[in-house]
Amino acid sequence: MSTPVKVGVFIVSVLVILAAALTFLVKTQLTPERVKQTLIPLIEKSLERNVDFGEITIGVFSGISVADLKVMQKGGEGEFFSVKSVALHYRFWPLLSGKVVVDQVLLDHPKIYFTRMPDGQFNFSDLLPEPKVAKKGTDAPSQHKNSRALAETFNLLVREVNVKAGELEYVDKFKNARSPFRYTLNNLNIKARQITFDKSFPIDLSAVVNGSNIDISGRYNLSREIGDLTVHLAPLDLVQFAPYYRSTFPGKIGAAQLSLTLEVDIQPELISSKGKIELDGVDLALDKFPDAGWEKATLGADYSLSYKRDKELLELSTLLLSFNKINLGAEGEFDLTSSEPYMVFTLLLKQLDLREVIQNMPASLTRAYQKYSFAGLIDGQVDLSGKLNSGVNLVKSIKLGLTDVRASTENLRAGVSGDITYIDKVLQTENLFLQYGDQQAQLQVKAERFPDNLFHGEFLLSAETLNLNNFSESAEVVKESPENGNSITQVKRQKTLADDIGPFDIPIDMVGTMAIKRLIYKELNFDKVTAALSFKNNRLSIHNLTSQVGDGELRASSLINLGVKGLAYQGQVALSQPNVMTLVAGLMADAKQSVSGVLQWQNSFAGKGTLPDNFLQALQLKGEFTLQDGEVKGSPLIEGLAGFLGNSDLKVLSFQSMTGQYDLRDGLAHLSGNLDSSKTKLAPKGTIDVAGRLNLNLDARLAPEIMAKLGVSKSLKQVALDQNGWGVLPLKIKGTLSRPEVGYDSTALQKQVLEKAIEKADQKLLEKIAPDAGGDAEPIRQMLDNALDKLFRK
Repeated sequence: MSTPVKVGVFIVSVLVILAAALTFLVKTQLTPERVKQTLIPLIEKSLERNVDFGEITIGVFSGISVADLKVMQKGGEGEFFSVKSVALHYRFWPLLSGKVVVDQVLLDHPKIYFTRMPDGQFNFSDLLPEPKVAKKGTDAPSQHKNSRALAETFNLLVREVNVKAGELEYVDKFKNARSPFRYTLNNLNIKARQITFDKSFPIDLSAVVNGSNIDISGRYNLSREIGDLTVHLAPLDLVQFAPYYRSTFPGKIGAAQLSLTLEVDIQPELISSKGKIELDGVDLALDKFPDAGWEKATLGADYSLSYKRDKELLELSTLLLSFNKINLGAEGEFDLTSSEPYMVFTLLLKQLDLREVIQNMPASLTRAYQKYSFAGLIDGQVDLSGKLNSGVNLVKSIKLGLTDVRASTENLRAGVSGDITYIDKVLQTENLFLQYGDQQAQLQVKAERFPDNLFHGEFLLSAETLNLNNFSESAEVVKESPENGNSITQVKRQKTLADDIGPFDIPIDMVGTMAIKRLIYKELNFDKVTAALSFKNNRLSIHNLTSQVGDGELRASSLINLGVKGLAYQGQVALSQPNVMTLVAGLMADAKQSVSGVLQWQNSFAGKGTLPDNFLQALQLKGEFTLQDGEVKGSPLIEGLAGFLGNSDLKVLSFQSMTGQYDLRDGLAHLSGNLDSSKTKLAPKGTIDVAGRLNLNLDARLAPEIMAKLGVSKSLKQVALDQNGWGVLPLKIKGTLSRPEVGYDSTALQKQVLEKAIEKADQKLLEKIAPDAGGDAEPIRQMLDNALDKLFRK
């Protein structure tokens, strides 16, 4: 029996004893003065407390009333219990047969003062019966038997008990003896009817607890200790009770209003309850998240539970939790027989809206995730089993259904839908689709969690069609100026690696395959894309990626480290293409230029970062290509060359072979190459930066028929011609890839003019010195060359 019930029984028992004694006195026709002289010493000896009361009114056939009854604290310091008046109305004739029939017991303005001492004892602890210890091999004494014996002795029936305008003051010195905590219960009203020891009787209670109304109604059986109660509590300031939860609560509650409506059913071995508990206007901070906090939050719980006393088993059949607009469900049981409770528990998720979760959680907890703009619904359940201190080992199974769960990063918004299960340490997916716009890929996973807490298994990523063009982003945003209506360009803030994604810590060690029927980039189709994949230590390896590109083939491999900021990647790509026009048409569908030929291309790459602002600066490329039996036309570079030299024939260049080598680092590519045809031989060398700015030297060699059509001076043609009649023109190319600026390389041209002059001087000197030397002129020519070298070249 709980302490309040024991105190209540004690008070009623005192009143019954007092009523029986007074009835006896009535029968013996004692006067009120003789009653006081006789009863006060008896009661004081029984309670070990001073007792006093005022006027006593005795009606032989009606009842007894006592005014100003006072019971002092043990030791005489202050009141323990007082009541303005006690009225007991009984039936006289049943007394003659040994039966007490009380029509009404009325307590007007009772006051009770409870105190918990610094040692943990209460000011009424000495009045409570000591629990009897059963001898070994015998049953403990039954409270029910005692109650039945008491009922048989008194054969008591109380038709009605009324407590009006009562007060209870509780002072707790256990927590702080110098500054105790005080709680008050005012306006206490109790009404009980048809009270007997062996039958249930109705009871109603109302009071004001620290300014909040509480109402309790129901029925209770004293002998069997069973009953059912309904409790309603109006909003109560929970912070006033902080001393009792402060040491166990992992944070601080700055404000909270508690209200509840519940039902309690009390049985000898079972207590069950159902109802609703609400916390409103909650200001909360957690110790482990000092920057996190809730303000004016709302929490609620609808529950149904039972507690089996003999087994110390708490069963939770229903629990619906709500936090602002976040709703969760739960069910399960807790075994409390040991100091470390054992739990079998299921957490239920029903239409959990991720957007509302992010919006209703503290900004300090969700700030890192807000930029992803999570949305979508999650259904499912999480099954837990084990001791509460088992950590992640509590999780036995998870079943999740994802409906259009989406997240954004930069301009990319992707989603996932499907089912995920985790049962007996095995993770599986079913109908799980990764979505972007109107396209999707399917991911199939089966993996087992090993003792190293990593998931080991296999996966398959497949898709009918994926369009990479949807992953592009514009670097500038054009808006209308509200002041003058002119278009202005707003350039985004230069982003650094700190703005990039990652790092990620993904606990998996898996292998898998990728199979995509068609991958689209710009207008180019990559068909039958397949690859072998592996993921370990946050590193994704792509092996033997192959794809058909037109009539050609693409092969690649790569290693991506997801464990660093911005990710890090490296790999190789090789492409063989019988007709490079397929590539050019697909990559530059709207361009006027075209290239044909048989392509062989090899490239290695490395880099870090995924954002456009720093991606190209960190990218490293190194490779070479060969293009045979082809033609190039419409290129801004070729047209710029033709325009500068004044020969439209150069706008279309046919070649036997074109080769090139490049090395891109720190945003600058060093390149060299050769274009070899029957009419032209071009050898560019220089740099191109990631913005397309050119700094190239071009050694252009042109066939005699081309030189004849050049719009250059006759003297320059004479200087440019070599001994075979080909023109040798040293050129310099600046500007950009889209707008190249072609000019002469003045330094190389001056050197070439000097070489030509020396050559002519050499020839004329040889003719004058040895006009008839014939085949013997070579030694003389060598001597002249050495002499001219010393004069002009040194």
